[in-house]
Amino acid sequence: MNNKSISQLEGWSWNQPIPDEDNSSYEEYNFYVLHKKPVNEYTPEDLGFMITQESGLKYVLPLAIGILKSNPFVSANYPGGLLTSVLGLPKTIWEQSPHLYNEVKIIFDNAKNNLENVEELKGSYRTIKYIRSVFIIFQNNIVISK
Repeated sequence: MNNKSISQLEGWSWNQPIPDEDNSSYEEYNFYVLHKKPVNEYTPEDLGFMITQESGLKYVLPLAIGILKSNPFVSANYPGGLLTSVLGLPKTIWEQSPHLYNEVKIIFDNAKNNLENVEELKGSYRTIKYIRSVFIIFQNNIVISK
């Protein structure tokens, strides 16, 4: 299944002029390209982008969680980028997927306790500050699992 693209998995098609690198915004072009790319070829950056766009979450969120379990601060444009993309999802997403939320909550708890020890973040005060702000938002959106 993951060797298919989001377009194939969701039966989605682009209904506007095909974007290109020169005449489209980064977001529009990347959105189009990633919908055509097989999900199993996604990088952490690709996963972070799709999660931020809330597109194909049924397929990309479990992949992202799998990566985050082994490295919560994996780089996706910056160290911790994939984690902040996942933690930045709205509460309604987590309410629809409590099993995924429970996995992310464990990752979050471990990451929160180890933020100061992440080698890739040493000296990156602005990034650490941003990650902390995302942590606070996530904590305030805690979902009560049933």
